[in-house]
Amino acid sequence: MAFTDFKTPVERKIGEALHAASIYFKMPITRERVMAQSKKKEHVRPRQWCMAYLRWKYPETSLPRLARMFNKSDHTTIMHGIKSARKRYPDAIFVTGISIEMEVKMDAIGLTGGADAA
Repeated sequence: MAFTDFKTPVERKIGEALHAASIYFKMPITRERVMAQSKKKEHVRPRQWCMAYLRWKYPETSLPRLARMFNKSDHTTIMHGIKSARKRYPDAIFVTGISIEMEVKMDAIGLTGGADAA
């Protein structure tokens, strides 16, 4: 399902972040996985990546609003998630500022390493 299939603006933003995360991680990242209350790293890391992506892509969205989008109780969870994602994924779009389309093209010709780069 493409992120444009979602109905509400919040669903579209979350869907867009999931799509971008799926490209970055080179595997499907589902809404259920990101919205899970689990603290397992396979849930937390994509969730934090999506938080940082949405903050980068939509800077006008407040931290409390992002917290509500991810069903979190408070904006400090979002602040921590963004900080962690920026450290963990220094080559990510929200750190480098490269567009998704350009990142895909660069990856296709071997200029980027993606999430599994050494």
